[in-house]
Amino acid sequence: MFFFTPEPERNATNLLMAENLVEEVNLPAADEQNFGEKELASDQPLVENDQHASDGERKSEVVCEAPAPDSFWTKMKTIFSNKCFCYLCAAGAFRFMGGYSLGFLSAKFFENRYPDYITQYSFMGAFVVIGGGLPASMVGGWLGDKYEKKIGGIKSYISGVGALCALPFILVTYAIQPPFWVAIFSYYIAYFIGEMWYGPAHAQINNMFPSEYQGFSVAVFNFSGAIAGTIMTTVLGIVTGNLNQKNQNLPEPEKDIAIGTVDGRVLACGVAISYLGCAPLFICSGKEYAKGINKLKASAIERNTLKNDININQTADTMGKSSLRAADE
Repeated sequence: MFFFTPEPERNATNLLMAENLVEEVNLPAADEQNFGEKELASDQPLVENDQHASDGERKSEVVCEAPAPDSFWTKMKTIFSNKCFCYLCAAGAFRFMGGYSLGFLSAKFFENRYPDYITQYSFMGAFVVIGGGLPASMVGGWLGDKYEKKIGGIKSYISGVGALCALPFILVTYAIQPPFWVAIFSYYIAYFIGEMWYGPAHAQINNMFPSEYQGFSVAVFNFSGAIAGTIMTTVLGIVTGNLNQKNQNLPEPEKDIAIGTVDGRVLACGVAISYLGCAPLFICSGKEYAKGINKLKASAIERNTLKNDININQTADTMGKSSLRAADE
């Protein structure tokens, strides 16, 4: 379902997808295929060319002209005129800050803070990323698809609420810094909950725009997130470097442990900024997304009701003509 249409002449695609929502409100289905073809034909510029058929009869051939592709700036203006996408893009930028920070700085923290568990972390770090991130993305996508009909903004709510729920476990791992295995377990829980956002966020973008805008909008979303994440990791690297200058003169292994302690607490602050910043933006995006779905449902109801009225009138007219013919006979 595309509840945002960039240009009026592209409404045919949205209208075809809107027909699927009729089932949700238990309205009788209409002639979807024929209706979609008529709408598609009516929304395209038409050129009629008369050609001779093989039997000598003249037939009219309808030729549809493909619309010219939009320019880069036209697409940028189009996608950022959508309030839901703006909220989502800002939320994604904040969320990528936390993801990049954890990806680039977690290994250094664990190696310095727990020098006796370097080998164990080499295995457990991979397990957290693969065994936590992969199933989390799948579960998040499944939940978003399953409950979207009941909760319109569920895709964004998964992302926002997931970040808030993951934050306490991040603080336990990097700010409190418990024993190694407790820290790893807490990190796994945080990773599993927090990474549910990725699949629903991208699915939401694809649902907002027609196909000629989907790849571009996803690219803009990921690009803005990459820029934000790079800036965050650079800032955290500068901060940890300045704070750890006084620890450089400590003897080993106290030096590494002190550096790891500072790195962990700075990382915890960075991820907290990321998660607390993205959560309300995701939720706002979800509310706008739900409004779009409700508008699409209302449009489907109105269109289906109109077509049913037309069908009823046509049926009544046909029956009336049949009755007149029977009376004349």
